[in-house]
Amino acid sequence: KALTETPDYVVFNGSVGAMAGDNAVHAKVGEKVRLFVGNGGPNLTSSFHVIGEIFDNVYLEGGVKPAQHQVQTTMIPAGGSAIVDFGLEVPGTYILVDHSIFRAFNKGAVGMIKVTGEENKLVYSGKQDDRIYQLEGGAVQNIPQASTQQPPAANKDERIARGKLLYTSICMACHQAEGQGIPKAFPPLAKSDYLNADVKRS
Repeated sequence: KALTETPDYVVFNGSVGAMAGDNAVHAKVGEKVRLFVGNGGPNLTSSFHVIGEIFDNVYLEGGVKPAQHQVQTTMIPAGGSAIVDFGLEVPGTYILVDHSIFRAFNKGAVGMIKVTGEENKLVYSGKQDDRIYQLEGGAVQNIPQASTQQPPAANKDERIARGKLLYTSICMACHQAEGQGIPKAFPPLAKSDYLNADVKRS
């Protein structure tokens, strides 16, 4: 698996869950967080991203001068590093991921920053999905299963129900519960001029 670059696990701080749940990083609203992120590799590059934040400054390859500002995701080469910092405007749980995203939810590359402090509804409503992030997914298991392919939806109501389930399990983390998105981070889907211009295409 090493030679084919298909590891079972891709993790933060050496093991699944090392920066999640009880091991999460803690901070407070109004503080500035600076993360020193090294990529031990040995072969994979990292698409480092914090869900719910934009990096104010990114110091590429561990350098001492910020090379970019207002960055959503930064690449970290194998054997390299980056420094990122950002201010905290609202409380909540911010999710650290490798945005080669199946490494996160299926192989373990998930971390958390738990932020406490005064809410700011102008920035974030505070609504979250109550389900638990699964740090280990189907990619690290080997259990024989029957085919899970669903038959086509029988009617419009069933198509809507399936679409809702798909949206809440995949899309909602970024585009939010009502499709409103997050300003300057994730575009809105609700009332989108692009999507509404051609409903069939959408």
